Amino acid sequence: MTTAPHPPTTDSERRRAVLAWARLGRAYQALLLQTEASVRDHGLSGMEFDILAHVAGRPGLTQQDLASRLFVSQGNVTYQVSKLEERGLLERRPAGRSNTLHLTAAGQAIHDRAAPQQGDLHARQFAALSPEEQAQLTALLRRLHPTDSKE
Repeated sequence: MTTAPHPPTTDSERRRAVLAWARLGRAYQALLLQTEASVRDHGLSGMEFDILAHVAGRPGLTQQDLASRLFVSQGNVTYQVSKLEERGLLERRPAGRSNTLHLTAAGQAIHDRAAPQQGDLHARQFAALSPEEQAQLTALLRRLHPTDSKE
């Protein structure tokens, strides 16, 4: 059984926490830049690819659920979805008081081309870690930020 987390109380604990936070942030930024460059080859931004990937995995997802999954505002999702809809990659379907999201054939095609490339990129990005270390990292990150989504 583990004990409940406690806030750092000593200078040493604070320094360790700041170092962990800084390294996590730098790693995230470096990986994000590579990811953005990769999806740019498909005419997408990273956010646009994330939206297509979420909708491909969950057709009928609402805009509100998408905003929650992406940790962005509803307004941001509305703007991004409108851009993808104008490009013919995504469509909104009214469902009561909300909209459900669905890929168009063109959106599915671009997702199907970009997703394997993204998977290969992420495999290369994490190749320095063994499968066990990758699982451990995932478990540690889940402890830092628990979510109810299936990964």
